[in-house]
Amino acid sequence: MNFWAYSAEAVVLGPLMCATHGSYINESLGWRWVYGIWGIVGAGIMIPFVLLVPETRSDVVLATRAQQARKSGHANARAVNERRRRSFKQILTETVLRPAVMLFTEPIVYCFALYDGLNYGIIYLAVEAIPLIYAQYGLVEPKVELTFIAIQIGFTLAIPLFYLQLKATNWAEKKQARINVPEHKLFWAFLAALLFPISMFWFAWTGRPPINMYASLGALVVFGISGHIIFLAVSDYTVESYGPMASSAVTGQSFARVGFQWASTILAILATVMGLFPFIFYKFGPNIRQKSRYAQELARLEEEDRQRMKTIGLELKNTFE
Repeated sequence: MNFWAYSAEAVVLGPLMCATHGSYINESLGWRWVYGIWGIVGAGIMIPFVLLVPETRSDVVLATRAQQARKSGHANARAVNERRRRSFKQILTETVLRPAVMLFTEPIVYCFALYDGLNYGIIYLAVEAIPLIYAQYGLVEPKVELTFIAIQIGFTLAIPLFYLQLKATNWAEKKQARINVPEHKLFWAFLAALLFPISMFWFAWTGRPPINMYASLGALVVFGISGHIIFLAVSDYTVESYGPMASSAVTGQSFARVGFQWASTILAILATVMGLFPFIFYKFGPNIRQKSRYAQELARLEEEDRQRMKTIGLELKNTFE
């Protein structure tokens, strides 16, 4: 599971990875191969992804089970979404309008969109800012782009931390005697919420001579760890909270022209403030979701699906008996 999440992140954060290798590819093969090689890498990830990763969307899974039941002789077996014929207006509303409405009316979606948007914003800002910062140490293209490897090392080091998230989830489920609680997805986000601003303050005030450049590279590694966790935790929590209605958005960030140290410090302050979001939603998330009309609708649909699947199961049992 985490391998595929990391693969998807590698594609989404392509500009960062391309910044590491792009100059060398451009020098050796020409600029066209910058796109060609990453197209090949993307296809290499996509093909096994399509072949090996199972479908997880609940309404698609239920529809598939209903089709299998009909093949077994239960002609009336239908998933709820199969019985609902959507008009073009409904499709347009659900795919275009609803994400925008949820962004501005659902606190969970809005706050985590800001948080993940800050994460993405810093990534894209790094593509431009890091070469300028390390030019102070005499690094020039293409060698200066190798500094991005520090962030990629952080992404990789974050992968085994998912094991701790799973252990924490199992512990909470046993303690509370409840499963599939969205707030349980936030445990490792607590760690990221601390590491994220720490890495930014660290980088802001060590990324200049005469301080050894490896001190600031260490900050980039820590940023990579926290950025990876935020990317996954925000997505997991949103999907678990809204199921098939999951929707999120990211916002752009601008880099203030106040000098490298203070520009990075401003971002670190934002990261510190937004680092409160995982703790706030762990505490108040259940109450917020209870008041959400989308979460209430999702709960109703899930209950209908459970009752329908229960009926299909009883019919199958009676058939075999």
